[in-house]
Amino acid sequence: MRAAPSIRRTASSWWYRGKMTLSFFRTFFSFLALRIGTIWLVCGIHCGWNWAQGNLFGIPVSGNAVDVSIFHLAPDAGVSTALTGGDFGVEASALTTVVLALAAYSAYRWWSA
Repeated sequence: MRAAPSIRRTASSWWYRGKMTLSFFRTFFSFLALRIGTIWLVCGIHCGWNWAQGNLFGIPVSGNAVDVSIFHLAPDAGVSTALTGGDFGVEASALTTVVLALAAYSAYRWWSA
């Protein structure tokens, strides 16, 4: 797996969770592209996801802060970074990790069927 060598545990659990979520994202997209036989749907979804996060909602995209956006959403003070993803963005949220892990597994099952 491409992400495996770059994943290392650090003091920031949100960083680790973000990298794990991105690896599930890549796995999901890989099996989706293999199943449908083209990468265009994957490219469109990925472009839309990143555009919506950064340009529309103003939340960090894979740890990269966004300065200009249509809206600027931010978590309330005191909310756990396990729910918000902290400085990494929603990709480091525990909920996103679980959803993308299930999506990756489902895409694998669909591809192998």
